[in-house]
Parts: sequence; C-alpha cells; structure tokens
Amino acid sequence: MIPLTRREKILDELKNSEVVYIDEIARKVGTSEQTIRRDLMYLEKHGLVERFHGGAAKLIDTSRELSVPQRLQRFSESKEAIGKKAASLIEDGDVIFLDGGTTTAAVLNHLANKEITVFTNGIMHISILEKMNLKAFIIGGEMKRKTGCFIGPIAIQAIEKCSFDKVFIGANGVSLKMGYTNADINESELKSTLINHSKQAFVLSDSTKFEIESFHQFASVTDQVTLITNQIPKAYEQKLDSYILSD
Repeated sequence: MIPLTRREKILDELKNSEVVYIDEIARKVGTSEQTIRRDLMYLEKHGLVERFHGGAAKLIDTSRELSVPQRLQRFSESKEAIGKKAASLIEDGDVIFLDGGTTTAAVLNHLANKEITVFTNGIMHISILEKMNLKAFIIGGEMKRKTGCFIGPIAIQAIEKCSFDKVFIGANGVSLKMGYTNADINESELKSTLINHSKQAFVLSDSTKFEIESFHQFASVTDQVTLITNQIPKAYEQKLDSYILSD
C-alpha cells in the first residue's frame, strides 16, 4: 500500500474515534506499528493529527479555522503542485484575484515573467508581490489577524466594482452536500462575491479537504467554479461541475 493511501486510511480511522492507539490502527490498516508511528509523525508535522504519550493519537478538526503558521505546515508539497497548476492557467494580460489563503499563496511562486495584474486581500500575499515585478493591488477592509486577510463590507464593496478574468480561492472543506465551505461567514461572503465578479473562478484545495463540512457555504459543487486539487475521490468525479488535477 502506497504511503498516501495508507495515511488516508489512518485519517479515516481517526475520524471515527476521539482517540486511537497505534496497535489498533496498525491492526485495522494491516501494517506494522513502526510504519503507523512514522505515518502519524508525518501527519502531525502537517497539522492533521496530535500524538500523545503511550502511542495514542487524535484527529485535529481542520474544519475549524487554523492560524497562518498552522496552515503553512499542512501538505506544503501538495499546495505547491496545486499552485503551479493554477499559475499555468494564467495568461498575459489577465487581471486576477488571489484570496488570502496559504494554498493560493503557492500560486505566487510561479508568476514570474507574466504580464498580469494581481489583486489580493492577503497581507502575506502583498508582502511577496512587493518583491516581484508585477502590477499589484490590495483590497482593504477589516483586518483579520488570525488569517492575515482583509474582509468585511469595505472589502466586498471594492470587489463589487471590479470584473476579474480569473479568481483563485481557498476552502476549509469540500463535500457533495455542502459544496465549498469556509469557517468564517465573512470570508465566505467575500469568496462568493469574487465568484460572481469573475469570468472564471477556481477553488484551490488539497485532497485532505474532501468530506469536510465547515460552517458556511460559499459555492455549491454545481456552481460555475473549477476545483484544482492533487487527488479526487471517485465519488466526486461525476458530481463536480469541473475539476483539474495538479501534475
């Protein structure tokens, strides 16, 4: 069993119990305790589980809002691949919006030498754009310190006066029932506004966000948005209106 599949099975087991012990996980997954211990260390490093003395572990609730440092740790390789794929869709002359998430931040690494205009509501994003030879604007509003984003009615009013070629949006969760969701209703409303004021809208989300339902929906799976992800469950292949897999 490849590591990615094994770790997904471990996460599935942890979803069903508040705390699970390594020997129990090893028995259910069908591998050695040593392998499970290494997998749990990997998952803990990426902010998905919490380990305890005595060989126990529990799942971290990723449907809740995490701080920027916590989100930066989670599956950075997958985010980088997703960011690269998203950047490949951006053409010279485009006016784009990158919302202030860590997955959308990965897009910035692949925008060099493009003749584009970039809007963002992310403080981290604008600090990176400052060092790049790109035309950039920041949308102001209420500053949310935990995520480093500007949100609220002032930000939404500014977006409503614009028409973007492409927008790139992060999500806390993706499910067939709730669609694309976010933990903060104010951020969700901003994301919905971005979708309504763009020619093409893309949601960037790694595979760990599937089957997670956060507090507030900003788009359904049948809306005119395209998901960019590293891996997609089979149940979603026929249900999503549009999706792109990263390389």
